[in-house]
Amino acid sequence: MQTRKSPAKSSSHHVQPSGGSEYLEALYSKGVLQVTGQGKVALDPQVARLVSAIHVVLAGGTVDVRVRTRGDASSARALDSRLDKAISEAGALVNNLDPGTYVP
Repeated sequence: MQTRKSPAKSSSHHVQPSGGSEYLEALYSKGVLQVTGQGKVALDPQVARLVSAIHVVLAGGTVDVRVRTRGDASSARALDSRLDKAISEAGALVNNLDPGTYVP
């Protein structure tokens, strides 16, 4: 099991994590969540299947994913860009961790 290193660095500069929230807001605006007929909030069924597949991968399993249609390329690029920004900002926040360390 990989663990977090003790903080060894002190920095006077604070990273403002906005990429993650921008990415989540973009997902919400695209309909990742929906209100069911019973008034409950749930993942879009197609998204729920992908999230379930991600959970299988994180549990050590393997999955197959097939894209049937590409959808709007501009929207996909914008989401990819926001995800890249969120990952970059997360990397800046955990730059004192060893490569391969999982962030809880």
